[in-house]
Amino acid sequence: LIGGICGRNFPGVLVTMADRAVFPGVLADPEQLGFTALDYLYKLNHRKIVIINRGRAEAWCHAIHKHIDHFSGVSIREINRNSPGWEREIFDHVGDFSAVLACDPVAAELIHEAALRKVRIPEDFSVLGVDGLDIGAYTIPALTSVAQPREGQGVAAARLLLQWLKSGKRPAGVKLQSDLCIRKSVGAAKKI
Repeated sequence: LIGGICGRNFPGVLVTMADRAVFPGVLADPEQLGFTALDYLYKLNHRKIVIINRGRAEAWCHAIHKHIDHFSGVSIREINRNSPGWEREIFDHVGDFSAVLACDPVAAELIHEAALRKVRIPEDFSVLGVDGLDIGAYTIPALTSVAQPREGQGVAAARLLLQWLKSGKRPAGVKLQSDLCIRKSVGAAKKI
């Protein structure tokens, strides 16, 4: 879609995406988001963390790897959500890690699968989401998440677009801060 629009000469803003050559982006700062997630888990004594990515270069995943040196004793293992048997990689190794970090839809799927397998969240392992989507309020236990500022992204996008229309000059993109939405899916880690 973006490729088809780029050749046309009109203003546009990308929400939840980084700047592109033609359009500015409004997104949650991946550096801050990754640091917030890792810091929260670290303060609860999580040292062995699994990240479930969706098979693409997610900026918050890179930020976590970038910040890991600031957190003594933390090890990260990444699992690709699109790989066959990704759930087995989690549930066959319960006890080898203390927390899983994933986007909210995958985190909700993981909590659901844990219930089917009689794995207790957060007692057996904690689950932290990265989105702050409404789905997190409906999982059992409710999903703790690093909430991206959706309303703020919409407001910032509208301001950028109006600025561009008024000035005729493409504005720079914006990075916004995320906040923790603390619910029940993350607890203090047991020693592994």
